[in-house]
Amino acid sequence: MESNSELVILGNSVDMGLAGDFLEEMRQLGFDVVSIHPSQFSTQRMADLVIILGGPDAYEGTGGIVRSLLNSSMMSAVRKRGASFLLELHDVWKEGQTVLIAMGSDRNDTRRAYQEVYDRILSTIAPRLQLSGEVRIKGKLITSSLKMGPDATVHLDGDTMIVSLGPLEMMGRVMGECAALALISSSNITLQGKVNNSCPPHSPEAISSNQSTENVTLPGVLVWGAGNVTIEANITTSGEIVVSSGPNPMEVGKRLEIGQNLSGASRVPPNQGNKPKWLPWVPPNPVRQQQQFRNFIVVKNSKFVQKDRGGCVWQRLFRPRKSWVLTAWGDIYLKNSYFKSRDGRSGCNRTADDKAVAGSGEHGVGLSIFVEGFKLGLGPRGNLVVEDTTFKTGNGGKGGTAIAFPGRDGNAKAKGGPGGWGGGFLIDVDVYLEFKGTNKVILGGGGRGGDAKASGAKGEDGCPGRNGGNAMAEAGDGGGGSYRMVSGGFRGSVPSISGGMAGDGGNARAIPGDGGDGNATSCDGGRGGNAEAIAGKGGNAVLSAPSGIVPASGFEGGNGGNASISGGNGGDGATGCIYESEIFKKGGKGGRGGNVTAESGSHGIGTLGSGKDGAVEVKSASNGGNGGDGNPPGIGGLPGSRNITDLSGKTSIKDSFSRGQAGNPCLGFVHPDRAVRLEIGI
Repeated sequence: MESNSELVILGNSVDMGLAGDFLEEMRQLGFDVVSIHPSQFSTQRMADLVIILGGPDAYEGTGGIVRSLLNSSMMSAVRKRGASFLLELHDVWKEGQTVLIAMGSDRNDTRRAYQEVYDRILSTIAPRLQLSGEVRIKGKLITSSLKMGPDATVHLDGDTMIVSLGPLEMMGRVMGECAALALISSSNITLQGKVNNSCPPHSPEAISSNQSTENVTLPGVLVWGAGNVTIEANITTSGEIVVSSGPNPMEVGKRLEIGQNLSGASRVPPNQGNKPKWLPWVPPNPVRQQQQFRNFIVVKNSKFVQKDRGGCVWQRLFRPRKSWVLTAWGDIYLKNSYFKSRDGRSGCNRTADDKAVAGSGEHGVGLSIFVEGFKLGLGPRGNLVVEDTTFKTGNGGKGGTAIAFPGRDGNAKAKGGPGGWGGGFLIDVDVYLEFKGTNKVILGGGGRGGDAKASGAKGEDGCPGRNGGNAMAEAGDGGGGSYRMVSGGFRGSVPSISGGMAGDGGNARAIPGDGGDGNATSCDGGRGGNAEAIAGKGGNAVLSAPSGIVPASGFEGGNGGNASISGGNGGDGATGCIYESEIFKKGGKGGRGGNVTAESGSHGIGTLGSGKDGAVEVKSASNGGNGGDGNPPGIGGLPGSRNITDLSGKTSIKDSFSRGQAGNPCLGFVHPDRAVRLEIGI
């Protein structure tokens, strides 16, 4: 079964001008309407569905096309005053084609031909479907109603959208690898059995640790009914799961991202700007008069699972954007079910010369439930009842590790990726939220910040010795989580809430290059490279919930990362104690040590506890080079300056920041007649 959504409607300028509302209605039902003039019909007459507006005497070429399809008696009948007909033909210009001709004795009778038999038109172009056994589907299918038996298996051969103008009942199994699935009904939806359209995991052999997979489409599942939605099924997907009863789910999701009030969102029809990116088409807007009634969503004995794919990402988003959404006009009832959203992917690692910037960890996917009720004298609505159900949101991905080696100038910069945020859990109800039985909420934690390591090049020996390369390492901050659970009233038992651990900050290690030694008589040593190591901050984990809802565990701030530095020592000065031109020369100066900037990561704050600050370690770093022997001897190099911020107060400094030793005088003297050199102390 392939797409039946393209609908070609042919008519002259007069009949098409009167049919504007009819064309728009067809579009609202999900048909891809192509309206054409008779002069264009030769290129469109092979379409599967064709509706012709006009009779045998219609102007601008319509009449000629119609006369070729009618016998003389039918033409006579149409020409009688007040006549109005809808004629159904099949296999006209190709096999499997359906052609409807709406015609009358004049333009008004032609309009009456399709207005008065609207239901018959729908039943012809959108037939009822009853599925059993093995069925293959792709594209956008429009049906008057759909019923799939429990013994049926539907295979999705590609992205699929099923639009039912009546009830949609699907049981059995729906299977499709990485194919988007949208089930939309102007009435009620019943979904049972099993749905799996997840994507296969990326092969570790096929994807390296720094190859991004963020642009790979992750198709999801959309279930949108204008009436009631009842689900008793296991749904496994790699993308989003959006379930809606009444409100436009795309508009709800859009407003949810930017924190706007959702009131009235459901009245906005979907368009290209607010549809999920994984949907290949703009869905119709089947929500009409039933909006004013009390609709509900029931999910029981079900599992909604988002499947990880692996790989890594380069994204640098600050806050999570993707959520699962359950939204209803009326009430939502969840019983004995399990919801698990996907963990964020790790940031891609980066190893490079000169400059290495790693990817940010992806944010864990959250879960949002929104219930908006109408108050039309039918009692309060907009309630959510949860019974014996577990929610588990995704962990943020780890920030990528950055490793930088010396570039052409000998310097290196490395920046680790920040960890992704844990997936949030938002419940927004008009009236009240009630928990019954045993319920669990396990919130995703933030990802650890990525480490950073930068290594500068050693300065070349020379006269003077070259300066060592600088090294700058900045680790990523740990991901956090800001969890807002409930908006509206709360009653019933308190669920067990855990998780929400913030990520630790990454560690930063800077290894600047030592200065080069002087390599000829009396040459000075080079300066050591500068070092900068900034460790990542621990993430925060804060829960905002009504009074009485207290987490049982988790929700601790992340630890700050550690900063470590080694290297950046000055080069040694060369000796002057070499007999040249009958004299000894001065010793070369020792090079100065490089400057050191180090900052440990600060701790994160959590609802149940804070993390620990990171520490700073400096080892064998920033020492001045030794002066060379000579007359006079070379002075030792000064140590570099230090700028250390260690919030833990546990700074460890070993064999660092020392001035180099001065050289020694040359041993021996020159005889006054310069003919005899007496060497002493050999």
